Amino acid sequence: MREWFDDLGFKWKLGLLAGSLLLATLVMAVIYERAVARLAAGGELLRSYERIESL
Repeated sequence: MREWFDDLGFKWKLGLLAGSLLLATLVMAVIYERAVARLAAGGELLRSYERIESL
């Protein structure tokens, strides 16, 4: 494995690094978006519960 990686050129290594960073960024963006949506949904549930409780 090490020899295979050492045989790659600099541009390939840079491309692999850039691709990995891009993929990690996209995964984190999806996780963040889902977390924000879940928090917003929780806030809506809390508001509707407070409305029902006040009746």
